Amino acid sequence: MLGITERHLPTADQPGYPARVQQIIGDIRADLGEPNLPVLYCDYEMNATGDLAPTGAVGVVILPLTRMLPGLISNLVLVPTDNIPRADYEDDHHFNMTGHQLWAQSAIGLMQTKGWFPWK
Repeated sequence: MLGITERHLPTADQPGYPARVQQIIGDIRADLGEPNLPVLYCDYEMNATGDLAPTGAVGVVILPLTRMLPGLISNLVLVPTDNIPRADYEDDHHFNMTGHQLWAQSAIGLMQTKGWFPWK
């Protein structure tokens, strides 16, 4: 869930987000000696509001960059966030407990579909 933190960088540095994620994942894979280690990556938080909304100032920059990641990084899938409820009482983008549970169920489903989840 790194993308939304890119908003804190200078505007000129934000487009480098996919390359930074690619480097982080490459480094982790190299450190572990697992060049094909699967990656579950959170899609942009589609129920965010305000500047973080998909159509907000941050969303219009970071959403398309996040969606580039599966094409840049092998064995990476985006875990969708559509219809995941957020904690209205807390802020404008974090999931509530039900949202976290739905996200985890979706992630496990993706792992099963991809053959990354050996447990039945």
